[in-house]
Amino acid sequence: MLRRWELNEPTRVMTLLIGMILNTFILHSAYLRFFVTLGSYISTIVTTPSFSSLFLVNKMIADLLSNGNFWITSTLFISLLGAIIFRMDRDIGYANLIYSLPYRKWEIIGIKYIVLFLYSLMLTFIPFFSVAILSNLSIAEHLPGILFSRLTMLKMLLTLYIILYMTTLVTLVSLLSPSTLMAFVASISLLFLPFFIHISEVPPLIFLESSVKEVFTPKCTIWGVIVPLALLTTSIITSERRDVR
Repeated sequence: MLRRWELNEPTRVMTLLIGMILNTFILHSAYLRFFVTLGSYISTIVTTPSFSSLFLVNKMIADLLSNGNFWITSTLFISLLGAIIFRMDRDIGYANLIYSLPYRKWEIIGIKYIVLFLYSLMLTFIPFFSVAILSNLSIAEHLPGILFSRLTMLKMLLTLYIILYMTTLVTLVSLLSPSTLMAFVASISLLFLPFFIHISEVPPLIFLESSVKEVFTPKCTIWGVIVPLALLTTSIITSERRDVR
């Protein structure tokens, strides 16, 4: 019951859909700009795709996951979704009903986090795969090899690191914030700060500016796995020790 409600609550579903539409538009525009820069080389890719031309398409598709506008929009909507999922029930007043269900607090927080994580995956990967596939139907037989190439898979792993960091940070901030608005403002401020003052040593820029060769280096695994685990653990402890209603 709780999982179904958390996944299908109308406000967050509508927010997710708007974010997905905006992300699809941003990635499609970025991909079109790639093709404009190639000019007459496009016909060669479509009519007689070679190894070099397919590698170029592969690189263009993988680079979509590093698009700055895409991540600014994704950051905005992940912060908004987190604030809605973790705070809005308390602001509106139906938190008492949720927390009266036969679940422990950490289980409720866990379900809410899973919903935020799934929404964030949909927010980023559905637009990415939609643009990558629909924009390259002329070379459809080569798409599986491109989308599951080592380059693209490593880019997706970097994207997963970003999502893990963002969602766990937003979760903790939302639990500590006194209202939905404050949760959103605090989350967006913490996540946008590296973009605006260009702090490349912390997420999300540390992942966006890392090459695929650095995916398994300590700096990426610490920020992409260990820090999110610490943030999520802190969130669960926080939920158990305070009245989250």
